Parts: sequence; C-alpha cells; structure tokens
Amino acid sequence: MKKKYKINSESNINTHAEVFHCAHVLYRTMQKKQSGWLYLSLPIVTICAFSIEGLCNHIGNKKIDFWKEIERSTSIKSKINILMKTKKDFWGRELWQTVSDIIRIRDMLAHPKSEIIEKMETLELSDEELENHPYPQTKWQTTMDMEKIQNIMVKTKNAMEELCEANNIDTYDIYDTGSWSQESTTINT
Repeated sequence: MKKKYKINSESNINTHAEVFHCAHVLYRTMQKKQSGWLYLSLPIVTICAFSIEGLCNHIGNKKIDFWKEIERSTSIKSKINILMKTKKDFWGRELWQTVSDIIRIRDMLAHPKSEIIEKMETLELSDEELENHPYPQTKWQTTMDMEKIQNIMVKTKNAMEELCEANNIDTYDIYDTGSWSQESTTINT
C-alpha cells in the first residue's frame, strides 16, 4: 500500500569540485593511452580553468558581499586578484604563471581562431632528424603531452589550495562536491 508523503529536500552542489573531479577522471583515462588519448589534454586544461574560476565564485560568494554583481563581468584573472589581495607579487611565481597559461589556453580554446605560426631556423640535421623536426605549434598544442598535463593538474590543485588559504576557507572545499538532505512526513488521509 502506498502512502502520501510531504517531502522537503535540498541539495548543495559545489560545481567547482564536481568539475575538478571530472578533470581527474579524464586524466586517469588519458593515462591509459588508448586511441586518441592525446586529445584529452584539451578538455583537461579547459576544465582546470573552469575549476579555478568555479572555486573563485564559491569563495567570492562566501566572502565578498558584492560578488554576485561582479561575477559575470569579471575575468578569471581579476577574480583571482580580488581573492588573493593579501598576497603580493603572486603572479610572478611559477605556480601562478602556470595558472595564467591555463587561463590563456582556455581562452584560446573557448574563442578559437585560425593562426599562422612562422618559424625560421638554420640547423645542421641528418635526414632522419629533419624528418622528425617539430613544426611550429600553438600554445595549446604544446600542452598535449602526459607530463605537461600532470603538471597542470598539480598546479591547479596547488592554486586552488592557495586561494582557499588566502581566504580562510578549508582546503577540503576543493573536493567537497556538496551535500543533500531530505525530510519526509506522512500525510494522513
């Protein structure tokens, strides 16, 4: 026999953590080196940028009264500057230079444009070396290797930890995908 229930439920979804988890899943898939694995680097880099921006929005909504007013019109770098206000010259550090590269690559992929890359070199090479000589590549193409993607994953995590620490937020928030609760009461008929 079915009963009638009144159900109140709530979910609190921390999208930045879900997105960062997605980057980890893609990276683990990439490590298997199945056909096409190299192309997983593109969404991984993009998702790392989304994770950083999502965490900025998560922290900003908790810590800054006017965040909702600036959230949509403010660049990722500007959001980071606002949240890292207590840290001086952080963009000069290797970690944050990598974050800057991640953001630049994300922007290039989100707003793709064809480009011509020219390179002029004079080299002494054997025929085999000439055949294997690399062609000029875009910034995003240079990230397409396992070691570079691993570095991007680590630097994303480290940057997210620093954002939390600079704003007195538990670094657990990086991984906390959220919570849900539900109450139900029987309705007597």
